[in-house]
This record gives sequence, C-alpha cells and structure tokens, in this order.
Amino acid sequence: MNWYGNREKVTMPEVEKAFKEHMGWLPELPSPYFVKAGQGIIDRFKDCTVRGVTISAPGFYGPQGRIVRMPLAMPDMLEKIESFRFDGDWRITNFEMESAPVAGFARHLGHDAATVCCAIANRYLKSSNPDYKQQVRGLVELALDRMTR
Repeated sequence: MNWYGNREKVTMPEVEKAFKEHMGWLPELPSPYFVKAGQGIIDRFKDCTVRGVTISAPGFYGPQGRIVRMPLAMPDMLEKIESFRFDGDWRITNFEMESAPVAGFARHLGHDAATVCCAIANRYLKSSNPDYKQQVRGLVELALDRMTR
C-alpha cells in the first residue's frame, strides 16, 4: 500500500507505530503497514482456526530472517516479531509473502479479504511440517466450505 495513494484510508497507523517501536525499525527499510481483514470472513473461521495477525515479508531471504552468507540488518527480527503484542491480544501468528497487498487492495476497493494459512515452517522454532500437503488440502476444502455457506 505504500506505493498507492490514500494509504491512510485503509491502514492502521497506531499498530504500525507500535510495531516499528517494538521492532526498533531501521529508517532505511520500507515502512510496514497493517490492514484489518474482513470481519465477515474472520467470523466464518472463528470456531476452527487460530486467530492472529498475518504479516507479509517484502522479500524472500533477509526480510524473512534467513541468513545467506551475509549478516542480517535486524538479526533479532524473528524474536521481536514473536513477542509483539498490540492492544492486549493482537499477536503475529503467521508470516508469509503475499497476503498483505491483497488485504490492502481489497479494503481499498471495498471488498473483504482475509488470510487462512496452514503452518508449513516455524522459523522461530526452526522446524517444519513434512506432511503439509495433506493439511493444505484439508484447509482448502475447509475454506471452500466456509466461504460457500
């Protein structure tokens, strides 16, 4: 949303400010933004999913805390993301690369959007789910069922 006009109409500046302060955000990095998911979609999944905040990394290696023969600008980023809380119960439960722009576009254009993900890797614990394909298939079926009711 940083590349489009009227960003302030769909973003949550109070969350952004708290996140940047908590993280010790470096001024040379792109500014993070937060967009609320569509409440109608959230309500369809509230009894069968873990509710939380999904963040999107603006890249594949460094922005996801991955080290590739160069030091990270924010080496403690994953720990700080894990410990971020806002307004008592807001916490980051998912980290991926695509859904933030979709949420921003949807909200800006008057549509509802939300992210429903299956945990494949836990970067903080350095573990992964080798049986993720079956779980992703089940999540897709659940999402289709919930969205067509």
